[in-house]
Amino acid sequence: MVDESIDILIDVDTMLALFSTTALLGTKIKHISWEHFNYKSNLNIKSRKLARKIAAKYSDAVVTLTEKDRGYWLEENKYPEKIISISNPLPFEPKNKLTKRNSQIVLALGRLTNIKGFDLLLDIWVKVEEQSSNWKLIIAGDGEDKNLLLDKIKEFNLKNVELLPSTLHVSDLYDQSAIYAMTSRFEGFPMVLLEAKASGLPIIAYDCDTGPSELIIDNEDGFLIPFSDSNAFARQLILLMNDDDLRESMSLRSLKNAEKYKIEVAIGDKWKSLIEKI
Repeated sequence: MVDESIDILIDVDTMLALFSTTALLGTKIKHISWEHFNYKSNLNIKSRKLARKIAAKYSDAVVTLTEKDRGYWLEENKYPEKIISISNPLPFEPKNKLTKRNSQIVLALGRLTNIKGFDLLLDIWVKVEEQSSNWKLIIAGDGEDKNLLLDKIKEFNLKNVELLPSTLHVSDLYDQSAIYAMTSRFEGFPMVLLEAKASGLPIIAYDCDTGPSELIIDNEDGFLIPFSDSNAFARQLILLMNDDDLRESMSLRSLKNAEKYKIEVAIGDKWKSLIEKI
């Protein structure tokens, strides 16, 4: 590292603090640990908690993706001046169009894993299909839970659910959809919600740790549902499906509220300020 004339090392996963902290001993290189999950989620890796403790104590700064997660870090680590929150930026410019009024597609994207909670979304869709036969749920992604989800679709005889493979052309899926739904068990900073906002989609999501409560303004650009309350989720989803004007209003607010996540608006300045500070 000394030979490379490095000024600052940024770990893109706090797990890396287990290795980088030792590697930086005896150097003048500054060290930033960047959390991409949330403090309460170890992802079944026991050493992750130790890595986070090391990152908090020995790094020059720890960056979390949400204020909520920063709070979790501060509950167990007494270094408030080191731990700051900087969200991810938009991956593309907000689109200059509202959600299609004639679309009847609810979209969900992600890895087909237990964490993402697509099984929970199917439980909700059972209730939805009982009251609406015109709308379709599209789930796009790959993963180990694919067969489990297919079995569940068959078990409940769901007629209007389509599982698609992951695609590089997610923009097309956003463009043809009317609502975005997320039922994750936990997240770090769900980029799909940011993409959905920038695509002008109203969002309905479980208020899991962490991300949804900071990305969604409840009753303005979407609905935040208490985690695992499938009845409330189905009720609000059906409300959105049946109210064209509400979807259009929330679509407009999604596009407007996405603006603050442009890298040039604030996020770039926060990173620049942090790098100059340390």
